Amino acid sequence: MRKPTKALVAGIMAVGFATAAQAPAHADGRLDEGRFMVVTSNSPDSAKPFGARTTGPQMLRFGYRACAELDRHPASAVAATQALYGQRTNPEWARQQVVFYAAQYLCERHWDRYKSTV
Repeated sequence: MRKPTKALVAGIMAVGFATAAQAPAHADGRLDEGRFMVVTSNSPDSAKPFGARTTGPQMLRFGYRACAELDRHPASAVAATQALYGQRTNPEWARQQVVFYAAQYLCERHWDRYKSTV
């Protein structure tokens, strides 16, 4: 394996072990923090709280903040995204994706908002 691949595998394993070792009390359902970290790792810097300098733990805390905003705005995921990012305009797609991933992996109680009604 090349060095970058080894580092990526080691990083994913570390996140997996950390996920198994600790679980926040305020989360519900099956926690999947490792998957949240993987899917948001390719998000553009504009969707991360500290841009390119955002660390894994910072992104995870940001995901749980997204859950808290979804709690505060039960009628609108867009309003929750706007509150999370502190903006008044329609949030860009990448920012909405971060909130979507938080609902999918960190706070399953909000996952129904995104399920299809077909």
